[in-house]
Amino acid sequence: MPAEIIPIPGSPLRSSLGSVIRVGNQAHRRLQDLRAEGRLPGEALIVDASVLSSQESFIGALRDSGAEVILDTKIAELSEAGTYKGKVRKTPWAIESRPLKNQDFTLGSHSKLIRDIAQTAVKLGVSGVLSPSRFLRSGLNDPKFLSDIEATTYLREALDREGGNSIAIDYSLILPRAVISERRDVEEKLRPLRDLPIDNLFCRLAEFGYDAGPLVVARTFHGIARIHDLGLPIVLDCVGGFVGLAAMAFGVVGGISQGIGEYQRFSTRHWADETQSSNASSSFGRPTRIPIPGLATSLKPDEFQKIAAIHAGRRLIACGDRDCCPQGLASMLKNHRAHIAKQQALEIEKLANVPDARRAMHFVNTTMQDAERKARDLAKLKTGDDTLDRKLARSNQHTERMSRAYEILAGELKLAVRSPIRVKTSMNRIKSNGT
Repeated sequence: MPAEIIPIPGSPLRSSLGSVIRVGNQAHRRLQDLRAEGRLPGEALIVDASVLSSQESFIGALRDSGAEVILDTKIAELSEAGTYKGKVRKTPWAIESRPLKNQDFTLGSHSKLIRDIAQTAVKLGVSGVLSPSRFLRSGLNDPKFLSDIEATTYLREALDREGGNSIAIDYSLILPRAVISERRDVEEKLRPLRDLPIDNLFCRLAEFGYDAGPLVVARTFHGIARIHDLGLPIVLDCVGGFVGLAAMAFGVVGGISQGIGEYQRFSTRHWADETQSSNASSSFGRPTRIPIPGLATSLKPDEFQKIAAIHAGRRLIACGDRDCCPQGLASMLKNHRAHIAKQQALEIEKLANVPDARRAMHFVNTTMQDAERKARDLAKLKTGDDTLDRKLARSNQHTERMSRAYEILAGELKLAVRSPIRVKTSMNRIKSNGT
């Protein structure tokens, strides 16, 4: 278990922040090119078991470059009626005719499911595996929870038996957001996790992400703060934007996991609906959306062009980092994934360079105030497109509301900021292993 570090007053302690990139199942070819070009930062990346046949060479290249590769087993998606026939059906341990059931876990470390996961992880040479956990729709009283804990122990045994002693396990806790934010006994219910052979707790909360409102964010942050006594480093999974940055700035979590322009929010809205199974989790045909630099708002390329056509608009939306986008807006729109990857990494790097005790107020007084100014200026523009104008007005209102909420949270969560846990993130695992 990682030690808790109590900063001495006035100490410039800077705890490391974990940033994990989810590769996903659509963009891996472009991300592979970006990695080869040195334009995909990140020391830890999560790859989906559902696309291993097309990503095996990419995984090898990541591993050879010194990055840590974490395997998402997709057990949660394979266990739901609304998702098991979707893209996850290509996962090596998928069962074509039905979702996974408890019976598939009953033989312990010798079950075909656990054995296949362990053998695949060893074959790929990954550094870590997300636990074979399912979505606990009914909360921590769900009988699947204890079964998932046992499966995690079985996976450790299977990995060791297959020669994967050095492959770590990160526990994937997948819950409705309300379970974390509303239940006062969450820490007690989660105590069995303390005895598991795991490094980190990846917390993936349904119907939560970058676009959460003030009340939801406040209650969720307070809920996560209540489980700090577990002593486990916490990574907020599938959360991006200012919500993810705030969670790290306030000491609520030690790291976040997000994709490059995707996996910024997690939803299980159609997971239980079998009629949705063939299309669940599909992003095919989804329009390209690019975040406005310095804002948690994204627009379509044609919307960027409409704003850029206004005299005062271009400077508000174009990337001003010439190392990132040499030709400003043109480069940004042409290679938006490279732009998003670099800017996400820079935001976390800036925050990590701020001493722990000052991170919360830095986020409130610098990050959010800059965002407020930009959102306000954008809302004043008249683009000639009423729909776009309303979108910019809503963004301004949301940014103002969140800024006020974060200012209050910075005071309420002060203890969490002053006593951060030094997170043993995926990246720390690599460094501690001397690689």
